[in-house]
Amino acid sequence: MSATERRIGSLKTGRVVSDSMTRTVVVEVERISAHPLYRRRIRNTKRYLVHDEKEQAHPGDMVTIRECRPISRRKRWWLHEVVRRSAVPDRKPSKETEPKAAKEQQS
Repeated sequence: MSATERRIGSLKTGRVVSDSMTRTVVVEVERISAHPLYRRRIRNTKRYLVHDEKEQAHPGDMVTIRECRPISRRKRWWLHEVVRRSAVPDRKPSKETEPKAAKEQQS
């Protein structure tokens, strides 16, 4: 394998649950499997810590993640692309974006 053609790890699609960490988002991936005895469909969910270099994913977004080398103890996935943005942003305004006049009124 040459330097230009890299092996892309497995891809998964899930929903962003949290983006409170710096350059890291929590993605919940849902899969449906059959119960071994009763054959009823069961919904299984798993959460992955995903590296988001540009901090472009926010809670509620549908994203595709890909497997990569270990980045930290629990982080082994990289944000591949944002498939769909959430309709209603779940973001709270940060302290830097609040106007100073609103801060003074609260005091």
